[in-house]
Order: sequence, then C-alpha cells, then structure tokens
Amino acid sequence: MRIFNAFAAVLAAALVLASCSNKAVVRGTVDGLSEGEVVVKLLDFNKFKVLDTLKTGKDGSFSYRVDVKPGDPDFVYLFRGETALAGLLLQCGDRVNVQCDTLGNYSVEGSEESALLSISPPSCRISSIRRIRRNLPGNTSTFIGTASVTSWSIPIRLP
Repeated sequence: MRIFNAFAAVLAAALVLASCSNKAVVRGTVDGLSEGEVVVKLLDFNKFKVLDTLKTGKDGSFSYRVDVKPGDPDFVYLFRGETALAGLLLQCGDRVNVQCDTLGNYSVEGSEESALLSISPPSCRISSIRRIRRNLPGNTSTFIGTASVTSWSIPIRLP
C-alpha cells in the first residue's frame, strides 16, 4: 500500500509539471496598427533583451509564445518603436489576451499579475505625495518636487 501511495504521489507531481508547458501564450490586438511591428522584450534585471519582432495582421492582431520556467515568472513588454504598449508578468501556462493602442493604453485578461501591472502608477504616486503635503506645516501652495515613475517625470504643484 505504501508503494502505491508513493507511486501515486510521484505520478501526480509529474502530471502537474507536465501540465505546465514551459510557455505562456500572448495574444492581442493593437488598435490603429495595421500590418505593423510589435517588439517583444524581456526585462532582464535592469535592461531589456529583445526576444522577437512580430508582424501584426491587418486588424492589428498578433500572437506569441514565450518560454517561461515553472516557478520563475518573467516581465515581458510589448513595444512599438520606443513606446511601451503593454507590460506583462507571465507565468508558466498563462494564456493572456492584450488589448492596447499605439499610445500605451492597455488592458489584460488571463493573468491577474499582468492585469495589476496595467494599473496606472502615476495616480498612486501623486496621491501619496498629496498626503505628505497635507501633513506639512502651513497651508501655502508650494512646489514639492518631481514624482518619477519608471520613465515618466511629472512636476507636481499642489494646492
């Protein structure tokens, strides 16, 4: 009986590992980009590594399979020129659908982690600076500084 239980556990573990194909599938559409190019880049520590260049269809559609190690998610970004169209956090077995435009506005389905990346970070940063400003002594309108979020730099003047 013990041998059967051990065999069943090993078989279950093998099935779980085999079910993850070491790939994530990214499908999507870029509104306003008919038969254009989308560059797929991997964030490798602090710099991007180009994985591939995709040709979009007449309707802006594309599809790509990304190698992802089990238990080791990757940050993958879609670019058009120097504009980041979408940021994704991909795990083994993800099947992600991306809807974006050429300005970098996007939504993601099929990956909860990637959907969290699509939330606009500047609004979070600005609200936290407002809280700091409210706690400062005096009530004058002063220039506090600059909020930097990834590649954006936003000058802030608070009432």
